[in-house]
Amino acid sequence: MKTKQLYPDGKELKNIASKCFSYWDELVGYPQQEEMLKNLFGNCPTNKDSDKVMIKVATLDSCYSTHLPSVYKMSERILGINDFDKMLQAGNLDLIDEMCKMEGYKPFSFSSKYCSHHCHKIYPIYDSLVAGLLIYYQATDNFMENGERLSYNKLKKSYATSFYPTIKKFRQYYDLEQYDFKQLDRVLWTLCKMENNIYDKFEITIGTNTRINRMIIRIENKGSVYVYELCPDFNVALDELSTSYGISDAEKGMISLGITRNWAEDDESGAIIEDYYIEADENGTVNIYKKKSNTKEGLREISKDINFEYNEKWNTRQFGRNLVNHIKEHPECLPK
Repeated sequence: MKTKQLYPDGKELKNIASKCFSYWDELVGYPQQEEMLKNLFGNCPTNKDSDKVMIKVATLDSCYSTHLPSVYKMSERILGINDFDKMLQAGNLDLIDEMCKMEGYKPFSFSSKYCSHHCHKIYPIYDSLVAGLLIYYQATDNFMENGERLSYNKLKKSYATSFYPTIKKFRQYYDLEQYDFKQLDRVLWTLCKMENNIYDKFEITIGTNTRINRMIIRIENKGSVYVYELCPDFNVALDELSTSYGISDAEKGMISLGITRNWAEDDESGAIIEDYYIEADENGTVNIYKKKSNTKEGLREISKDINFEYNEKWNTRQFGRNLVNHIKEHPECLPK
């Protein structure tokens, strides 16, 4: 599918930057919030005192809505990294990847924001909006000059070896090196907010996915269980989604590129629009899944495929949790 015009031509980015700064300055609350964070991190420059670290983590999480599952665990992770402050001041890019080594959760965006607020000229911020913009311009201009298709998963594979080289190359390719990474983030984030509102159509839900062939069992953090089935024809599914929920041609173009991330950082790789789950894998291949109308029937179908014995008295949440736990404990049950 030919890439549709979603953002300004890359050649115009340098000229548009000043407009982005003017737009940012007129936003209500955002500049004041950033000034508050600047003062907070400036007054607490080190990361050895647990109370100060927790205050920074909690405040940053609230301001940026990164939906950390546990402020305490994130704080403990920071405190547990040897020579955290030395790595930070040295501009060691591996620090973000170290912060992400948490069980069952990869706080990639939050970690980049935390380090950026300490050293904004060294650490660019990873944000789902900005990542979507990088995916778009790579598809249209090949600014990485390698012909590869970007995806959220690919950018988040490693801060040091994936995201950082990409954003640095982007800044160089479009002649934006006069801006430090904080200024560049402000330009790109503002550009996204000015140009597109497709993100408003995505539901903000946090959950985990378990995959079985063409099915996904999704358990949201609030406990709800759903089963999604892969749509066999992407274009047919996209047209159906467009007709049902008013997706414009430009927004269809974004979905086709995998620009679908919602705000919930610990959601794995996709976004939800009503009954559809949309995701892009590490190679940029985009798939659309549709929610099964009868969740229990979907769970029964999966159970039959993997020879899982279930109890008909289980409610949907019990069934989903027990089935997922069985798959985690016995991965060999999954079809090859």
